[in-house]
Amino acid sequence: MEVTNIIGKFLISSPYMPKRKLWDPEAMKKAVEAVRAKEMGYKKAVKLFNVPRATLKDYVKKADKSIEDIVSGKMGRATHFHKPKNKQAKNG
Repeated sequence: MEVTNIIGKFLISSPYMPKRKLWDPEAMKKAVEAVRAKEMGYKKAVKLFNVPRATLKDYVKKADKSIEDIVSGKMGRATHFHKPKNKQAKNG
C-alpha cells in the first residue's frame, strides 16, 4: 500500500506510515539494562536488540524510573480532564 501526498507543486510518493511501538518490550528492557550497565553503546544495542535508537536513548535518560515502568508506560500526554463521579458534580 502506498500513500501519495501533494505538497505544493510536487507529488511525493512514500510508503505507508509505520505503526507505533512495534518493538518488543522485553528486548527494550534488555537494551536499556545493557546500556545503563555500560556493557555496550547505543549503536550496538540498537542493532543487537532491534529497537529504535531514539526511543532507547529516551528510556536510558530516564534514570529515576525503573525499566518496567518506562517500557510499560502509556504513550502521549497525561489527561487533564476527568469524568465527573456523580450527577451533582456535572450540574454544578
